[in-house]
Amino acid sequence: MHRIALPLTLAVSLAACGGLPSPPANMPPTIPLSELEPATDDPFSALAEVDGTPSVSASTVRKGEVLATIPIRYRHTAVLTQDVKGYSITVSGTRVAAGAPGYYVGNFGSTGGYGRTSEVSDMWCFFREAKENGDPDPLCLLRNQTGIAAIAPTRLSPYYWTSFSPLSGSFNYVHTPIFERREVAMPVSLALEYRFEGWDEGVPEVDLFIRDKKARTLRGTPAGSGSFTIPTIAGPMQIAPVAGDPAAAKVSL
Repeated sequence: MHRIALPLTLAVSLAACGGLPSPPANMPPTIPLSELEPATDDPFSALAEVDGTPSVSASTVRKGEVLATIPIRYRHTAVLTQDVKGYSITVSGTRVAAGAPGYYVGNFGSTGGYGRTSEVSDMWCFFREAKENGDPDPLCLLRNQTGIAAIAPTRLSPYYWTSFSPLSGSFNYVHTPIFERREVAMPVSLALEYRFEGWDEGVPEVDLFIRDKKARTLRGTPAGSGSFTIPTIAGPMQIAPVAGDPAAAKVSL
């Protein structure tokens, strides 16, 4: 059973915020682990599924070129039923308005400091209104048992989380988001784009992008006959070298 869980240190003191709020009576529960089983060998398949027909390069590819594109939708979505209000001194007013759609991106372990027991919290991202000539912008929030949520750093990809550990070690906070889990469309199109990075000591490396923002780098696993596989939510992607061209690769999915 796969579970997304990474260490997180909440180092900022909340004493200056006037004490911790009590958890709201209608605070949504976390997603049961029974709903977080990955559908393929790719752990991300616990969070998202294929939404359309993947496209795969029919020719050889080189560094920076696209191997495959897989349209996706999130498996666990929700709609805010109340405005998300700021909690920290530096964060005031409504951060995300009621009615905003959102999606679940994982469970993460957190600690309050040395010697304190680790807790697991879930992270949800909700779309703020689009800025002029821009796309809607998701705000990702790690919920907390005390009725607050930490704002995830915007420099990280909001669509594909493998960790939540900003270098500063401190966070701004909002009151915990109150939402209703239900199927809802996101206001942006989403797809996993796999770009060939090259061969590293005979092993293919692939950069994964979502909406033109790099999410992570993947390395192939040997699959016999000189080929390699990389797990995706659409099944294993096979990458093989091209005879006579050490900088190129060919792909199938």
